[in-house]
Amino acid sequence: MSKNDRNIDAVDERLISHLRRNARTPITLLAKEAGISRRNAQDRLRRLETRGAIAGYTVRLGWRTEASMQAFIALTLTPGHSCSDVAANLAARTQVLKCFSVAGTIDLLVLVEAKGTHELSAFREVVAQISGVQSVQTIPVLAEHVEGG
Repeated sequence: MSKNDRNIDAVDERLISHLRRNARTPITLLAKEAGISRRNAQDRLRRLETRGAIAGYTVRLGWRTEASMQAFIALTLTPGHSCSDVAANLAARTQVLKCFSVAGTIDLLVLVEAKGTHELSAFREVVAQISGVQSVQTIPVLAEHVEGG
């Protein structure tokens, strides 16, 4: 994608903002909120998808079972091991929601979801055995105050 293909104007930003809050927003409402015609909104979304600005649409769960929980797992890697290698190992695991390379004393921050503390503890032990992982810290999520798209 060329640099010009990455240009996103204020109307595109409004469309993206609405879709981040609700990816199922009807095209007619998106167009109205952005102040453009339905056809223009469709064309803009198609362009944003084709150029990779919108890579896909997703579902956010509105509820979880009582036993379900999320946690961040902070990983420090042994010297000589890369974040991308460890992240590739984590990517196939169903508990992993997101994985971030970060700066500082932690190398990887992994957002996971488990059916409870026993599953979280077992998953933590599996992660600790991955080649290249030096230390593991588990940080349970108590509450989500701001939900992003």
